[in-house]
Amino acid sequence: MGADNTVKQSKYVLNAIKNTGLAEFNKRDIMRLCRSFKRADDLQPVLDHLVDYGYIAVKESGIYSGKGRPPAQSYIVNPCIYENEPAC
Repeated sequence: MGADNTVKQSKYVLNAIKNTGLAEFNKRDIMRLCRSFKRADDLQPVLDHLVDYGYIAVKESGIYSGKGRPPAQSYIVNPCIYENEPAC
């Protein structure tokens, strides 16, 4: 039952990404786009699902100097989602 909800939410997030034309984003961007997520912890399984299926990829962060807050995890959108071809 939880897996069905994750798939449904993944489709919702993917459509929001397509509609805005994002090439790169972080959790905060998606939380602003998709107001149905109340907490960032609710969004993480959805992002993991999209990464597993190749719709998005985790962007490697730069070197952290240890001072201040570490940078937020960023994601890169697979450009194939904007094409109409299912073979991509």
